[in-house]
Amino acid sequence: ERRIKRERERGEEPETRSNSPGGNIASCGPESMASVEGRIAAISLYRTLLRAAHLIPQDNKRMFALDRIREGFRESKGETDEEKIRQMFLLGYTQLESIEVQTEHLSNLTSFISAQSGGSTEAK
Repeated sequence: ERRIKRERERGEEPETRSNSPGGNIASCGPESMASVEGRIAAISLYRTLLRAAHLIPQDNKRMFALDRIREGFRESKGETDEEKIRQMFLLGYTQLESIEVQTEHLSNLTSFISAQSGGSTEAK
């Protein structure tokens, strides 16, 4: 931002590059915009999966899910094939639904066990 301001003050047209800090994303071509939008969608899915996994009541299942999510995204970080990326998104959303259902069932089970034992026993 400072560089652009200085260039404008000197009467120069500021250089905007999508990969430079402070670069202008609007100057990206359609391919770059699709890439940026895909990256934003992937980060959003990643964060949503992590938030959902943090709600799993059992420690071992929570840690497994968190590790698997991180590993899966790390492994597919450089993927460029659009069909594979589409399949990975579908898998990610399917896994999100699965985590949400499992969390609900495990929470209900933990509450039931706790009520039956008369204490606040956490299922492990």
